[in-house]
Amino acid sequence: MTNPVPILVPQEVVNDTSVRVVKIAVVSGQEVSLGQPLVELETSKSNIQVESPAAGWLLVLCKVGDDVPVGGLIGHVFGSQSALDAASQPSLPPSQPAPAEAPAVTIFSKDARALLQASGMDEAAFKGRAFVRAADVQALLGKEGLTAPDESAMPEHAGASGVLENKAFEQTFAHDWPLWMLVRSDLHRIDGRHDNVHLLHHWRRNPGFRYVLWFRIAQWARQRAWRKLLVYPLAIWRLERCHLQSGIRIPLAVKAGPGLLVGHWGGIWISPSCTLGANCSLGNDINIGSAGGAGQVGVPKIGDNVFIGPGSRIAGPVKVGQGSAIMPNSLVTADVPPGSIVIGVPHRISGHRDSNTFVSNTNYPRP
Repeated sequence: MTNPVPILVPQEVVNDTSVRVVKIAVVSGQEVSLGQPLVELETSKSNIQVESPAAGWLLVLCKVGDDVPVGGLIGHVFGSQSALDAASQPSLPPSQPAPAEAPAVTIFSKDARALLQASGMDEAAFKGRAFVRAADVQALLGKEGLTAPDESAMPEHAGASGVLENKAFEQTFAHDWPLWMLVRSDLHRIDGRHDNVHLLHHWRRNPGFRYVLWFRIAQWARQRAWRKLLVYPLAIWRLERCHLQSGIRIPLAVKAGPGLLVGHWGGIWISPSCTLGANCSLGNDINIGSAGGAGQVGVPKIGDNVFIGPGSRIAGPVKVGQGSAIMPNSLVTADVPPGSIVIGVPHRISGHRDSNTFVSNTNYPRP
């Protein structure tokens, strides 16, 4: 092996613009074998290990905590110890002036480039950086005394045409929808069907849908006096039974759009003042409510087409933008831009996408 073999971030991590280095198993200077695990990377879905592409001596170019773009360079594997030593030493003595280096290519995330364009900042301010995130741009804006543009006025993510679009926070509710159409929209979200046979099957076998069904009926029943007298007591009794059986608690004061899906039941609690946009997908063991601390008065507002994974917590007066995906076991305590992939405790934006692939079967009939 005459030339060093590069170690790159795998290109198959298609949903992310960058990954984070969380563990380095082998330090620089050690001999490694083909296929030996070298570095552990954190993606929006899970952690992955990068293995050695060849046998030889290792040179690692990153450290734990670094963000590396997808396809970016992690290090090299050299064919001999002498080749590694030569690469580690400066090519020129300190007394001689170093030749002019070619300018490094800086990669900007979608959010960072949009923020640069909105603020008018020159990309040259980040010369020498391998990868720039939106947080890096905001930090530099603060140091220079500039004001970051309003989030509602800046583009958040690319649309179907590939051009960045300005999408404000959106929530869709079904104020004038008949009850049967709301139920059909919730049923259709399960697997794309909403016929009567399917309704009977999921009413008997699916505790998540059964709770949503009685939740819709109870909200409908209390809108008119005769319904409140004849139907409401039965609906409340059935809803309470469903709560005890499934471990779901969605108060009737919660405003929910069409296409509400409880994919996994158990341990679901939502504060009475929360609002859920259309096509909201809920996993099990989630909590959506107030933070309870000073300066955190208020409850979350969930936009349209949002996926909330199992074990997630959303606390405080935050807005989760439409098309976002809250990955399992995440803690969200700040606003989430539309189309974001959220991961971690506390949460961080791991990437953006044009459409939320976790939310499906939204083509139900509309009135």
